[in-house]
Amino acid sequence: MNRDFFHPIVIKELRQGLKSRFFLFSLCMLQLAMVISMFTYLVSASGTHGNTKAADLLFWGMLNLLFFQVLPIRGFQALYDEIKGNTLELLLVTRMTARNITFGKWLGLIMQTGLILSAILPYLVLRYFLGSINITHDLYKLAGILLFSMVLAAIGVGLSFLKSTWVRTCFILIGVFGNWLIGIWIYSALRIGGLIIAPSSSPSFPSATALGWTCFLSAFTIWFFLEFGSSKIAPKEPYYAR
Repeated sequence: MNRDFFHPIVIKELRQGLKSRFFLFSLCMLQLAMVISMFTYLVSASGTHGNTKAADLLFWGMLNLLFFQVLPIRGFQALYDEIKGNTLELLLVTRMTARNITFGKWLGLIMQTGLILSAILPYLVLRYFLGSINITHDLYKLAGILLFSMVLAAIGVGLSFLKSTWVRTCFILIGVFGNWLIGIWIYSALRIGGLIIAPSSSPSFPSATALGWTCFLSAFTIWFFLEFGSSKIAPKEPYYAR
């Protein structure tokens, strides 16, 4: 990895994240879920009617559970770990701005999410050979999952400055139940999921206008919460200027 290409805070987050039990648990959970879904595909494909709708629902449901709930929750620990460990001031002393720290922690989480998401690609190829799967639609849906996982991670990082255990617990619980509803609404609005709302419907691509507005609102939400989080940890003046 080229250290000059990535910001130091991103390198720090990647090293700590890849060594954490949470990353290992998420990766193992994904592999277990994929094995179960592939077994379901094999059973469905070998049946009399060869109906794989239930297997599709299980496959995408497991991905939504992981990328819309499990992984974004990690963002709620991003700034809180530095505040709790009294290491935030040490980072600010190194001429890193609060914006660099917040954005770097979010980017580190997204890169870990991307690594986990890339582990799904072999299963997409396997699904293609097990049934009449449109791999273009599958890749499109994976891109949508990654996009909204980025948004949810930014919300978590932006609110991770909260110190109150009760407030943090409430936000996490709201996120656990709300992320699933948000995911269903997104998939229904863009018609890229189909499987979650109506398994019998065929997923289709949204219009260019809907896709453009979705990307714009997602980018704005990411920027807003990252700026909000950085404003809460930023000192009144840089430490190196004191």
